[in-house]
Amino acid sequence: MGGQSHDGSSEWKEREKSDWTGYKELGVEKSGRNTEGDLWWETWQEVLHQDEWSNLARIERSAQKQAKSGTENGGWCEKWWEKYDAKCWTEKGAHKYGRLNEQSWWEKRGEHYDGIGSVLKWYSLVRVKGRHGMYCLVVIKFKLHPFLGWFRRGVKSTTEVVRCTNMVKSTMGESWDIVVDEETTMSKIYFP
Repeated sequence: MGGQSHDGSSEWKEREKSDWTGYKELGVEKSGRNTEGDLWWETWQEVLHQDEWSNLARIERSAQKQAKSGTENGGWCEKWWEKYDAKCWTEKGAHKYGRLNEQSWWEKRGEHYDGIGSVLKWYSLVRVKGRHGMYCLVVIKFKLHPFLGWFRRGVKSTTEVVRCTNMVKSTMGESWDIVVDEETTMSKIYFP
């Protein structure tokens, strides 16, 4: 099933699939444009199926959005997803990219739950400005384990010196921080 606006500037399609194994899928795709040449597109889907290796029921949801400027050298893209199974295993994440003339950035974040108490979360961000570049890099990982406590690793850089920070805290109350400056050269980052 689908449709189109009266002036033809946007359209959409809906889909639904299923089979005898219990597989079910729903999805929508939309797109549009305006007189200035700006374009946009988005899609989402939800899938219910049984994993062929573990025989567990799984639910997966995802979406994606994109836009491109018709008048400037700019655009952005955003993706996100969620995955679940019958034993409480969960994964969630998002990726975002953007560009406007000489400036660009990307951001990634996510969470992973193993279903028995361990959690891993991550976040990373890169910003690039200008032809010769002003780079900014931030990476943070956080892990929580029910018996071992938590661990976090952070990396931040705004120049050619990268600062790495490791922070650990155990369930026994022990903790320590380690900060190290590392000289490195960041190569140019490619954005599709």
